Amino acid sequence: MHFITQETKQYNKYKNAKNLSLRVPKKSAQQLIDEFKKISNEDVFILTPSTLYKFMKRNEFIIPYDIFTYKSIGKSFRSKSKRHKPKKKTVGKTIHERPKEINDRLTLNDYEMDTVQGNIKSKKVILTLINRLTRKSYAIISSLNARAIKRALEKLIARFNLKIDTLTIDNGSENYMLDKIKCIKQIFHTDAFASSQKGSIENMHKLIREYVPKGKSFDCYSDDEIWSMMDKINNIVRHNINQFPFPMSANAAQNFFQNN
Repeated sequence: MHFITQETKQYNKYKNAKNLSLRVPKKSAQQLIDEFKKISNEDVFILTPSTLYKFMKRNEFIIPYDIFTYKSIGKSFRSKSKRHKPKKKTVGKTIHERPKEINDRLTLNDYEMDTVQGNIKSKKVILTLINRLTRKSYAIISSLNARAIKRALEKLIARFNLKIDTLTIDNGSENYMLDKIKCIKQIFHTDAFASSQKGSIENMHKLIREYVPKGKSFDCYSDDEIWSMMDKINNIVRHNINQFPFPMSANAAQNFFQNN
């Protein structure tokens, strides 16, 4: 447990660092175990995440809890409330028209896009983009209006030389100009109030929140700081694909998923 204790000390020291590149986020049991594997000998016995959580629950060892993220217990029940009708203007086709090979993550250049918002006083948001197949993620600072979102996405595409065959977005008014970006071949929009239809990017937002918690303003962050944060997020092993979310060729990606 010495490793967890040392990691917790680093977390407590740098958890509120103003520079995002120095900030240390909370980590899941799986992430801590993955990091321990990198520095340990092959002969060392390593606990599974479920076993570690059991030890924590029974308090069999004195384990510092500070660094651990809470285990997900699902969303609590929410009473139904009146919802405003979505605006009539939509971009692209409905997600129900999205081809099966895209739904099944069999093609490489398919992306989801969304925004992470700061506190009520924050004038800036974080525009996020994720590759549905490799889970590699990108982000950039932007204002929350259609013209700014369009410019920010164009900057992100140019900065990382991205090829986007399809883009899945929600029906927010800030997305109304995305169909004017010529290099995006096709756009699909989700149903109103259906964030689960963009599950990949919603899960990635949980990782971003470890660096920029809810209630924080994004006005003080630069693109370079956000890109540094995303480098760290992209270096976390994603166990649903059993690898780092690094770029791969279309054939390599398809072969990986067919053989695993």
